[in-house]
Formats: sequence, structure tokens, C-alpha cells
Amino acid sequence: MKTLAARYGVSGSTAHRAVALLVEAGLVNASRGVRATVAAAPEEPQSTVASSQVTHAG
Repeated sequence: MKTLAARYGVSGSTAHRAVALLVEAGLVNASRGVRATVAAAPEEPQSTVASSQVTHAG
């Protein structure tokens, strides 16, 4: 998360929450201690991440 946070100029907790939202939406697979990967494309989207939930300062 440190690399992601530094790349986008956000705090570690913000980066962690963003990845958690992507995991929740089924867009990313993540496990503790393992690099997050893009999930296989689902046949139909299971949920969406509202733009108001994720913002980018920059």
C-alpha cells in the first residue's frame, strides 16, 4: 500500500480503503502479504463503486 499511496499522494489508509472498495466490487483480488491483482472480468457486474466514494487529490 505504501507504493500505491506514494504514487497517488494519498495516505496509506486512503490507499487501503480504495483497494478494499475495489475488492468489494469484485474488480481486484487481494490477500494479506500478496500483491493485489485485477480480477477476471465477471460476466455481469456484481456491484459498482460510486464516484463519491473514491476521489483523487491531484
